[in-house]
Amino acid sequence: HTPAELARIIIQTTIDTYKSDLALCFLKTDDEQLPVGLGYANKTFFNPQDWLSHDNQQKEKTVKVPPQQRKALDSIEKILLSPDIFLTSEKITPLLPRSSLLAVPLTYHAGNNKGIIGQLILDCRKIIRYGGGKESLLQDLHIFAAAIANNVHKVMLFDNLNQQSEELADLQRQAEQMQEQLYLSQRLATVGRLAAGAAHEINNPLAVISANIQVLLRKANGTGNRKKESTQYQTILQQTNKISKIITDLVTYAHPAKPHMQAANIQQIVTQSLEAVDHRAAFKKIKLNNELPKDLPPLNVDAIQIGQVLINLLINAEQAMPDGGTITITGRKEDGQVVVEVADTGQGIPPEQQTVIFDPFFTTREAGQGTGLGLAICHSLMEQNNGKIGVKSLVDSGTTFSLFLPKSKENHNPISEELQQSSAVDGLPDSGNDLQPRILFVEHGREMSPLLSEELSSSGYQLETADSSLKAIETIKGNVFDLLIIDLDMGVRATRQILRWLNKFFNNLPVIVLTGLNSMEQVEKLKDFGISSYHQKPFQVETLLKSVTELINRPANE
Repeated sequence: HTPAELARIIIQTTIDTYKSDLALCFLKTDDEQLPVGLGYANKTFFNPQDWLSHDNQQKEKTVKVPPQQRKALDSIEKILLSPDIFLTSEKITPLLPRSSLLAVPLTYHAGNNKGIIGQLILDCRKIIRYGGGKESLLQDLHIFAAAIANNVHKVMLFDNLNQQSEELADLQRQAEQMQEQLYLSQRLATVGRLAAGAAHEINNPLAVISANIQVLLRKANGTGNRKKESTQYQTILQQTNKISKIITDLVTYAHPAKPHMQAANIQQIVTQSLEAVDHRAAFKKIKLNNELPKDLPPLNVDAIQIGQVLINLLINAEQAMPDGGTITITGRKEDGQVVVEVADTGQGIPPEQQTVIFDPFFTTREAGQGTGLGLAICHSLMEQNNGKIGVKSLVDSGTTFSLFLPKSKENHNPISEELQQSSAVDGLPDSGNDLQPRILFVEHGREMSPLLSEELSSSGYQLETADSSLKAIETIKGNVFDLLIIDLDMGVRATRQILRWLNKFFNNLPVIVLTGLNSMEQVEKLKDFGISSYHQKPFQVETLLKSVTELINRPANE
């Protein structure tokens, strides 16, 4: 019960018992708050504060009471302004000399404890008029008030216990939710540690399998009469990519890399993201529209992580359109931010799912069709980059994801993420008359060398290999190379040893790193040593060949 409800019950009981035409009740609620008041006059309940907040003309309209009762209310207006004035006295007190208006304290007794929980103000004119003796009336009111107070006190205790019980239940629910979240976080951290440890060992053999399958698939497609083999190769390739993605998602969510914040061109990020998915077979039925304005300001973000967010959203959009459709990327400036929106014409997301789609492991797809981490990763990466992600969707009408990204304070708009190299170094060995560009591939084992040698040779390049950092340095000393490819499988320390030496003597030699590590922190640190680009295993052979061609053919002063 609320204090106002209790006051109404008390007044109703009082007027039924004493036939009073005027009664008011004030109940304590909190030591720091004014008592809750309720009045009754002319068979109408009213708030005493309403009586005080108007002038004489408005009072009659607000609280319609007979003149005599209105006069009584006016006479105790000062008391109504401070209704707690009598809440310290346990005696029944006339409010005015020779007045039938009595202030009756509501004092409860519970064992050795007692206290005033409120007071009654009632007009006892009728009782006195019809022969009620003063002493008997006071005694009767005292007993009546004590009974009322004891019952109200019990109700308040009961309500308080109920409230405390509800609060305890709510705290229990919160504790259970926190425990569940803690358990999920611990489980995710454990899975993340396992995945991070296994990622390197899994992605390296996957890269060998994937690269060889890509070559076999291209040859089978080129023959024209090996459709069955092409289908089988495509299936193997899809499954290797799926394994790699599962490992990548687990590590990325459980151990996200620290963002490398710098000025970034959103147009370039979007273009590269679209190029990354455009070659996929699943996107053959998808129309990709880049309607991003050209005049958007540079961002202050990690371009790689924002690119990952966009790729995840593009893949999600494609999966929502199994029969084909359109994905449109737009953007605008808004409140000091850049807003990029990825809209599809797919199936849409039901309203009840829109509040949980960013939760880890939430997925609507069948078992084995996804980890449920894609959107959770997007949410995590956006928070790391001081941004936000939102969603609007209608079932059967499509979905729009909005990325709210911080602008850069720098005025220039970066065009390239590649590291700029210094000018060529004097004292290079004679390259001879060999016109084929020469590439050195440093690899701990020889799993990738045969395939890369075949693919690079067919593209007009000459490949040599080294299986240690010392051998790589000795080989570079005696030969001229146009490009260096390092497999990080040989170790981060050995890779740094090569890069330090190159920075000192051959700092114009472009370097590509192949990595099976899912944590990009090590790769980001290697950028400081001058690597030109890196490729995550398993990689697309065509993409690697494209990087090789671009780096070898770039102008010498870049």
